[in-house]
Amino acid sequence: FKKTLPSIELFSATLNSEESQSLDRLFLSESQNYSDEGFYQEDILAVKLLTGQIKSIQKQHVLLLGEKIYNARKILSKDHFSSTTFSSWIELVFRTKSSAYNALAYYELFINLPNQTLQKEFQSIPYKSAYILAARKGDLKTKVDVI
Repeated sequence: FKKTLPSIELFSATLNSEESQSLDRLFLSESQNYSDEGFYQEDILAVKLLTGQIKSIQKQHVLLLGEKIYNARKILSKDHFSSTTFSSWIELVFRTKSSAYNALAYYELFINLPNQTLQKEFQSIPYKSAYILAARKGDLKTKVDVI
């Protein structure tokens, strides 16, 4: 298989203002326990950076999982496998079929988006919305318009 993973900058996730403000509110109640404001601000920035990195890993995880499912489907759709082998494999490997099919649909839409800007936009929308969009029937142009 030809490896066609997107470049790593697609995985750099920054917190949006709502996420950053939520973290600020979380730490606001803790601020009176800190005697050194400088160290406290450093700690908050470090946690925000870690939060962004975790989000980035989650995005990469969905794409990598989708890629593996996509490649397995290619193999299992060959003539020497029955038409139900892929579904049986999904049931064997995943707790729920919907998780596997969500990751597959997410990956397929992602790789078919025409440019990195749209790929980044797609990754910035909430997963549930992205899964719904990816799984819906419709042409790529319509999905791009939604993104």
